[in-house]
Formats: sequence, C-alpha cells, structure tokens
Amino acid sequence: MLTRRTFLIVVLSILPGLALAEPPQSDEEKFQGEWAVEKLEVQGKSAPPEFLKTGKYVFKNQTLSVYENDQSVGVSEITVDSTQTPKTIDLTGKEGEGTGKMMFGIYKLEDDRLILCIGGSRPTEFNGAGEAGLLHLKRIMAE
Repeated sequence: MLTRRTFLIVVLSILPGLALAEPPQSDEEKFQGEWAVEKLEVQGKSAPPEFLKTGKYVFKNQTLSVYENDQSVGVSEITVDSTQTPKTIDLTGKEGEGTGKMMFGIYKLEDDRLILCIGGSRPTEFNGAGEAGLLHLKRIMAE
C-alpha cells in the first residue's frame, strides 16, 4: 500500500510540470525575427563587404523581407519543410526584383545561425557555386 501511495504521489507531482512545458517550436517559428548577413556567396563570388554590413533579413509569419541600408529591396512568401533531408525552403517573390519568381532552397538552422542555399532549382548541397546563392545569417538579438 505504501508503495502505491508513493508512486501516485510521484506521478501526481510530475504531471503538472509536463502539462506546462511548451511544445517544441517549428523551424518556421524559429526563423521569426531579424537576421544579419555574415556571408553571402553567389555563383562562387562573395558579396561586397558593404552589403554584409548593411544587409538584413526579416522573417515575419510566412514572409521574408530583405533590406539594404534599411530600405526594402524584396519581399517573398516562404514555405518551409523541415521533414525533408536536407530541410527545404521555397520562396515566391511578392515585391522587388524577384516579383513572381519562384526560388527553391535548402537550409540549416542551428541556434542563432541560419544557412540558406537558394537557386532557381533546388540545390542539393550547401555551396554558392553555379546558379545557387549561399547565405549565412546570424540572429539579431533584441536589446
């Protein structure tokens, strides 16, 4: 009898903590916020250093906005699939130079770092060769 009671007390003391635990975030939720450009390589060439200093990517809901010098240079609708290997992201241009264009990519998300490789056709590896662009982003922490 004492063993059952002890077991019941242990179980009942654990259950409230389990119920309050937040469900794991999806990758799309983890994307949310502002990201600074650490590295950008397109067709094997690195982006100019000034873009690395002034470029910013902002994810909000299913939208990606790209800024240079705080000016919007493009907006895309995104679709993320974290069940694929590698994980995939699709972009549909809504504003700016890429309006109406579809781009396909793969991504890696590790803590406050996001690596995207995007092209007209879906890349299979993370490099900026050929028509693909390789982008390394770092989350901008709120002050």
